[in-house]
Amino acid sequence: MSERQISFEVSEELYRKMREAQAAYAVPSLDEFARQALEEKLERLERQQAYRRELEKLRQGIQEAGGLKALGLGETKEEIIESLRRTRQEIFEKEYAHLYR
Repeated sequence: MSERQISFEVSEELYRKMREAQAAYAVPSLDEFARQALEEKLERLERQQAYRRELEKLRQGIQEAGGLKALGLGETKEEIIESLRRTRQEIFEKEYAHLYR
């Protein structure tokens, strides 16, 4: 894997925090610490983007099905919450209740 070098400037406060974190996490160098932090941030951003894409697909599917009311969940916030509570109770009774009896 080829590597590229980048250079950037940070405030004195951020530099101090990076040095403290580097020491706290026992990372051998500041370069390595910055690389690891950047990789973790990029992974987190990719997971967030994937979540948002899947959420949008779900929303589109619900709209295409006619909305929450058409799916039998109700129309108002209270109706939807009550419907979800019933479903949760049904799942509990079917899958888990025997574990508590």
